[in-house]
Amino acid sequence: MDDMLADLATVAPSLGNEEPIEYAQAFYRMIDSAEQLVHDKTTHSTLSATARLLSIKSQHNLSIACYDDIVALIHELLPADSNLPKDFYHSKNC
Repeated sequence: MDDMLADLATVAPSLGNEEPIEYAQAFYRMIDSAEQLVHDKTTHSTLSATARLLSIKSQHNLSIACYDDIVALIHELLPADSNLPKDFYHSKNC
């Protein structure tokens, strides 16, 4: 198995310093937010908290303005250095 991986590494083209395409960048941001906690005293990642908030928005057919108001209130309750997205636009790009 190790020999096969070594062979693959020598055959695979090097990407060098190329930037990943937009979809890959979005995927890497999502992976980062899955590992980043909302704040240091919680077990919720930024991605899990955002996914739950977006799910609630969808289940209850909330407007974007309502979602933004709820997130603003949550930000008032969280520590200032929290990593929760600040509005719907940033939540979609999490």
